[in-house]
Amino acid sequence: MEGLLKQLAAFAVTGVVSLLCNLGVTYALHEIVGVAVELSYAGGYVTGIFVTYFICRYVVFDASHANPVSQFTRFMVSSLLFRGAELLVTILLYRLADLPYLVVPVMVVSVSFFGKFFFYRARVFVDRSKGNR
Repeated sequence: MEGLLKQLAAFAVTGVVSLLCNLGVTYALHEIVGVAVELSYAGGYVTGIFVTYFICRYVVFDASHANPVSQFTRFMVSSLLFRGAELLVTILLYRLADLPYLVVPVMVVSVSFFGKFFFYRARVFVDRSKGNR
């Protein structure tokens, strides 16, 4: 149980680091390089995805022994599906529950955080030949 809690805490820190990298790249691309905001967002999100992958692979789940191409493919597909589901649920809650628009994504991401953690732990950052630890 202690190992699980350490991984969960490390995963939370990973989210913060990823967000800070995302914001830093977005800011730098727009304010320093002069790239349009929309493209700066894209650069920030792409950076955040790679930062999350590498920290999860090498630190949070210590899964560097697994095939990196297969692992990255599973990570990207599942990340896109999670993001799509988060967007759908956010829009539905906003429209149907009449909640403040900035509260809804915080609620959704707070819940999906745990789903992502356990999915990544069991299906993405695991050595398929050995099963989950």
